[in-house]
Amino acid sequence: MKCTKCGAELDQNANFCYKCGNPVNSNQDSSNDSFESQDLKEENNLGQERLEEVKKEVEEDQEKIEKNIDQTVENVKEKIKIDEEEIISSAKRETEQFKESTKEKAQEVKKDFQNFLGNDEVSGNGENFNFNNNEVDSVEVKPSDLIKFFSIGATVLMVIFAIVYLIDLLGIIFNTIGGIF
Repeated sequence: MKCTKCGAELDQNANFCYKCGNPVNSNQDSSNDSFESQDLKEENNLGQERLEEVKKEVEEDQEKIEKNIDQTVENVKEKIKIDEEEIISSAKRETEQFKESTKEKAQEVKKDFQNFLGNDEVSGNGENFNFNNNEVDSVEVKPSDLIKFFSIGATVLMVIFAIVYLIDLLGIIFNTIGGIF
């Protein structure tokens, strides 16, 4: 309990304040409660202020995190765009190199074919070489009669081997059956 006049801490059974001599009465209890409620109000106000400070700090941290996330997303997008451009340019370079090497190979094939035939101009049935400004438009080669002949001959030979195999197999079967009976 506290004195209503000077605020000194009093004994529960005291009738007078030991510092100022003010009489202690029943109103003393209510004033003591007012001092305690005042202390609680001050503590509550301090708690509210601290809560507001923490809330503001959390909001600032959240804004910083959101900015970092946005920046990271932008960096990743930029990296993907750069990688995409590099891949596209690399694919274009590879395509051009392939076209050049194919064009060179076609020129070599044309020269070899011309040398084989002993002609300067290559054209005829089954082969179609179109050259405009040293570019190959199309190359079409049909199988020759020699290849057809060899493939028919190989097929006939395989059929003969299959017939001989079947005859041998039937002979083995009949010999086995005849040996049993």
